[in-house]
Amino acid sequence: MTTYTHIFWTTFNNREKAILLWVGVGLSRAFFHKKFAQNFGKVVRALLAWKLFSVILASIAYSSLVIFTLYKFDLWGIPLLKTTML
Repeated sequence: MTTYTHIFWTTFNNREKAILLWVGVGLSRAFFHKKFAQNFGKVVRALLAWKLFSVILASIAYSSLVIFTLYKFDLWGIPLLKTTML
């Protein structure tokens, strides 16, 4: 049985892995700046406002339902995760 880590690293090409690495480095470095951390908190609070959050939650619920239905009919699998996320 393959692990999710193995599937994750074999699904993405080198360019996508490099982007993930640099985004991670940039975000971890940015969180050490006080001004960025304060502004990031404001962005998170705005995303969690009930009007916007309800739309995001409805979209996630709909997508999950579609993916689960396709999975039950063997029309979707873990290798399709990258395409689904795009």
